[in-house]
Amino acid sequence: MSSTFQVRPDESVLFQGDVAKQQSLLKVKKGHGVVTNQRCVFQWGGETFTAERQDLADVQEQRYGFRKKLIASLRDGATVTVQAPDMRGLTGAMLALTGRQAIHAAAARPAKSVVKNSTAWLAALGPFLSGLIVVIFYSATGWASAEASAFGPLKMLAFRFVLIYVLMKIDHQSLQRQGFDTVSLGIVGPEKFWAYLGSRAKAFGHGKGYVVTWWALLVLDLLVVLLAI
Repeated sequence: MSSTFQVRPDESVLFQGDVAKQQSLLKVKKGHGVVTNQRCVFQWGGETFTAERQDLADVQEQRYGFRKKLIASLRDGATVTVQAPDMRGLTGAMLALTGRQAIHAAAARPAKSVVKNSTAWLAALGPFLSGLIVVIFYSATGWASAEASAFGPLKMLAFRFVLIYVLMKIDHQSLQRQGFDTVSLGIVGPEKFWAYLGSRAKAFGHGKGYVVTWWALLVLDLLVVLLAI
């Protein structure tokens, strides 16, 4: 949604990022949300929740297990329950939208210099870690076993790509939890795994250490596979 959301000339974006719709303890819809000083727009697949400032009656933050959830109530009685990695940013933006917090306070973001990079380095090790898990699996089950045969080349490749994506997703959500607006920083989504770490390094003005590490491990992995054929 972030790529198609059109900001009005007289509005400012206070929050944008991943947002999940909490339907029950085990039922959660994942999507994206944008909150400005005039409205909020949340989208989960083909479902969209939109509310103008004058339509919001109340916003309440409640404890939900080890996390928090935000309940937005409309004047017509409708409610929506949402969560986000950057819960502080979402709550501040929604409170500002209802006039319960200053706009400038809700729009404040942490300095780029304080970003934590441990999960970025974990993501950089994705090609190695995914290959290591596969080797451990085959070694434990036996290369010619029925279990190994069921875990064929295509499944193995799919597993490795999924793990690489998951590690980048963890880092992406870590950035949001730290309060960074990944969209405005120009960081692409982790589904573009070939460009994610590069855009991250560019956004924060980092050297290309974790980017080079990821590509070097990927190339090394491909060379090992080619030599084994």
